[in-house]
Amino acid sequence: MAMTAKQHSSPLPERSSLVAWKQSERDFKGVALTGSLKFLEQPGDGVFEFKLNPLRLEPTYRLARKFGYDRFFVLSIPSMEPKHLPLHMRSDPKARESIVDWLVHSEHAFLGRKWRAFYVKPESNRKAGLSTLVPLDDSKFRVYLFAESGYDFLADAKCGDKDPKALNHPPKERKKIIEWLMPAKANREQRALKFFARLALAKAVTEALNLDYTPSIFQGRIAGAKGVWIIDALGESIGSNGDIWIEITDSQLKFDDGGKDNLHPDLERVTFEVLAFSRPLTEASLNFQLMTILVECKVPSKVFCDLLEADLTKKVADLEVAMQSGLAIRKWNQEVNPVSSERIAHGVEMQGGLPSALPEKINWFVEHGFEPHNCCRLKDLLYLAIAGYCNRLESRMNIGIPKSTYAFMIADPLAMLEEVEPFQNAPVVESLSLDAYGIETEKTTVSDLLASDDYMDHFLRLGFDFNLQSNLLGACTSYFERLCYQRNDICSPAATKLAQLLGHLVDRPKGGVIFGDEQWNAYRRMEGLPKSLPRPAYKDKMKGVPKKTNLIDCLVFEIAKGVREKALGDFSERFKNVGTYDTDITTLYKYEVEEAKRDQGIKKALADLKSDIQTIKDFWTTHCMRSDELAAGEEASGFDIRARRKSVVPFQAIAERVRDDFLALRPSSEAIALSPIVERWNRECQSTPSSTPPSSSLPPNRWTLLKASTIFYYHHDRNFIWYAAGVELGILKSHAKGVGTYRSVVGDVWECFKVDGKAVDRKRRKAEGDQGFNVGEQRIEEDDYADEYGDWGWMDGVEPNG
Repeated sequence: MAMTAKQHSSPLPERSSLVAWKQSERDFKGVALTGSLKFLEQPGDGVFEFKLNPLRLEPTYRLARKFGYDRFFVLSIPSMEPKHLPLHMRSDPKARESIVDWLVHSEHAFLGRKWRAFYVKPESNRKAGLSTLVPLDDSKFRVYLFAESGYDFLADAKCGDKDPKALNHPPKERKKIIEWLMPAKANREQRALKFFARLALAKAVTEALNLDYTPSIFQGRIAGAKGVWIIDALGESIGSNGDIWIEITDSQLKFDDGGKDNLHPDLERVTFEVLAFSRPLTEASLNFQLMTILVECKVPSKVFCDLLEADLTKKVADLEVAMQSGLAIRKWNQEVNPVSSERIAHGVEMQGGLPSALPEKINWFVEHGFEPHNCCRLKDLLYLAIAGYCNRLESRMNIGIPKSTYAFMIADPLAMLEEVEPFQNAPVVESLSLDAYGIETEKTTVSDLLASDDYMDHFLRLGFDFNLQSNLLGACTSYFERLCYQRNDICSPAATKLAQLLGHLVDRPKGGVIFGDEQWNAYRRMEGLPKSLPRPAYKDKMKGVPKKTNLIDCLVFEIAKGVREKALGDFSERFKNVGTYDTDITTLYKYEVEEAKRDQGIKKALADLKSDIQTIKDFWTTHCMRSDELAAGEEASGFDIRARRKSVVPFQAIAERVRDDFLALRPSSEAIALSPIVERWNRECQSTPSSTPPSSSLPPNRWTLLKASTIFYYHHDRNFIWYAAGVELGILKSHAKGVGTYRSVVGDVWECFKVDGKAVDRKRRKAEGDQGFNVGEQRIEEDDYADEYGDWGWMDGVEPNG
């Protein structure tokens, strides 16, 4: 594929995750098939351009476990609203209707299979920020498709649905999977749109928790029920034969799933899918929304300013301690950017010769012996991590409150209250009717649709048509936030009414709420509200002018900004003289340079290697701007670095290309003929399995390590070397101090490793001066009495020895 792409001057497609690719070769469990459609801007053959995404791993879900993971495909599509359509389609009044009909009623053929759509929903916008609610991105939607038939489907397959080693499924219509999940006849009285929305609940979360403690509460779903379940402390839910019973109340049952066979239940129906669970209690925090309410309740603003300054100052102090050593950095990075769960679930995604994610890059450098005071690349990555960390602190603005916590609570664990009997500690705001907002509701029931012979087509058409409409929750939420900011009042009549409107829109899909631009504009005009409002200053840090009377502006522009600038300034000053050169890595190249004085073959091989490496560098320079190299791919840090604007090649493909080209470098035939040493280097390369990329399945040989040492010697000030030869550069660095100073660990063991924070602190104190003391014959470390139980007061009378 690489050679074909080069010959045709085409960009290489992004490579799939290695972990996902291997999983697809086994049983496809958890492997996600995804793609996207985008509108063609010019009229011609077709309406959309299709792009297939790389394979990746995602949590498993009920339908895939039942019918096969490879039978489901998730397609990202643009909005059908006029403002998102290409210019040549906006004048067509039937454009949206035609596309919806095509999605629902057509058979879609690709990847050797015939697919049909069965569900659609807006894409989630999970970026953390300062908004009151997390809105949905209504400019894109996710369409779920099911493979009804295909070239590898067998009509007489006996266990195609279940055989994990054989993907030869039997043909099956989409209506069968919907009926299996939620039988229509058993749910006649449900509203059709609410019933359609329930399809999303099946695609939930992974079952495997791998916990080292027993939670007391689980939030999840099983069969047609969802809700919160408490663990029976008395063990009464465990039968005499050891069976575990899960009690489902009427209020938890959202639909009848048709699974009535208690003796031979369908395992996929009765799998308990966990969404959340209780965790060990930790310090709670205040967020912007709660602070605004407390200020309205007359809590002085200075209280929050003092709390934030103390909280951020403590975090920055922890950061300064973390920069003292590689081990301390590893501990800090684990606490701030935990990756252990992701490692176990998906492995470590690579970007050429380095891990893809910023936290894993930092871990990689530290684990191979690099430290910020002697490695400029690690220093730069840490700067990005600190900047991203400070930005997250500013955006989320969660102020830690000592001696407080969040915990699951059950309002009526003994079921003493009636379902309609509330707990109430404040007057309830009078609720406005839907008519007050111009809201209409779609009330078609499943029973109404069952009267038709083609019930399923009508059902899906109704659901797709409704769900592909714009959801104004995000826009109205933003307007509500701006209104409260402008008027500096969260309790004004206009704000109170808007808050109730948001409450109606939150459950829009299940409630069948019809509220579009026309209704929203009419409501604003009726209430005398302006069409648009300026963004709050704290949402526009570059141009916004903070209001002295606004608490959030004060916290962001005065307190948090000052702490962030100090943290980054102190870090830059501390490591301002760090260089890029490292003698541990160049030793091998220098040794062979001396050998080349006596061996013409080595001399020729080194000269050729220098030239070949320059070619790799030239490719990188063509596609990546030097100013972009620092944070290439570090989107999580807030720096979205990319390939050159004119390049059609994504950065991931560029990194993979330089890596492949580096691994493919071999001594020339002329150099081989001149030296038996070079001939041996080449022979060691030839003994490597012929898998792609070359030399990836065996430990690097001397020639490969020499290539890494050479590329570093000539280009240590350029970041492309890490994407081309990161694996080998790490080996050279970690092995530099000799045998016994490093350990080789197999991947599945290493993925489970976590840094022991207390051990790191002990090691740091030992380096600074022993802080332990003796009690009798026993050696005591201070933090032995400052664990999760706190500081043990009865030790106060023990004097340190000496």
